[in-house]
Amino acid sequence: MTALACAVNDNAVNDKISIVLLTHSRVGELCRTLGHLLDLPEKPPIIVVDNCSIDNTAERVQAAFPTVKLICTERNLGAAGRNLGVDFVQTPYVAFCDDDTWWAPGALDTAVELLDRHARLSVLNARIVVGPQQMPDPTCAAMASSPLAYHDDIGPLLAGFMAAPSSCVQKHSEKPAATGKNFSLVAKKRCWPWIFWMQADISPMHQHWWCITGHPVCAIHTSASGLRRATPSGHAG
Repeated sequence: MTALACAVNDNAVNDKISIVLLTHSRVGELCRTLGHLLDLPEKPPIIVVDNCSIDNTAERVQAAFPTVKLICTERNLGAAGRNLGVDFVQTPYVAFCDDDTWWAPGALDTAVELLDRHARLSVLNARIVVGPQQMPDPTCAAMASSPLAYHDDIGPLLAGFMAAPSSCVQKHSEKPAATGKNFSLVAKKRCWPWIFWMQADISPMHQHWWCITGHPVCAIHTSASGLRRATPSGHAG
């Protein structure tokens, strides 16, 4: 792993939440997404994990987005590469996205307010809309009808959440206590990173930890690219 020391982002004034973005050889979509993220009113610090891209991702990011922290892996770690980004997070909360996913303006402020207000709330699963028409993601619609308890201010409780954490906001401090899994195991199995492994722990601990969806915390997801479909083991998430 190589962590490229970039200039401090003078615009990143948010000390509550950071964004970790995972990418692999999709520099065009990455640059578009970073443009959206840097325009967010919340101004969160942004950490990009370049998952051993074979294009000019690192050079483009350094040249066009010098205030973004860039981490380059020496091999493709799959979705487990997000763990490396989390290691650089210095805020109490972390939001995830991929190179074709970005958070809507105001969504992160809503997430922080909910996580601050509800001590037992550990993970927020965003409502995802797809494409320029902002069509609702069918998986989110199904999760919103969870048979578990519904809370008016935060939404339905979930026993689990979407495996790809590119639509989740989580308490940064929950990572070590939640997983009980080491990084090498996750990477070796080419599985989802630690946020997915929390799924096994949430169900028996639902009296203490909450995982929700359906709240207007919203990530916008564009159509998947041909490269992502063609390389299922090498994409960002």
